Amino acid sequence: MPLFGFLGFAANNWVASLIFAWLLQVGGGSLLIVVVFHAWFDIVTSSPLGPPALPMMMGGCHHGARPHPVVEHAIPAAGTP
Repeated sequence: MPLFGFLGFAANNWVASLIFAWLLQVGGGSLLIVVVFHAWFDIVTSSPLGPPALPMMMGGCHHGARPHPVVEHAIPAAGTP
């Protein structure tokens, strides 16, 4: 991973940990609000309607990554050359 990508990844994790800690405190120690926020955030940032630069701004390819096209390889049937 290039240095710029690592710095984005580290900053993203630092900010996310602050947000999740705050949500945990606001929710009175319940993980429900944290889990719901994380699910909502993942859906919003990985939606195909989001801006194409969003995965890069999020520091990598975990949150908001667009899937790569699947390449199908032909598997020859048994007994064919």
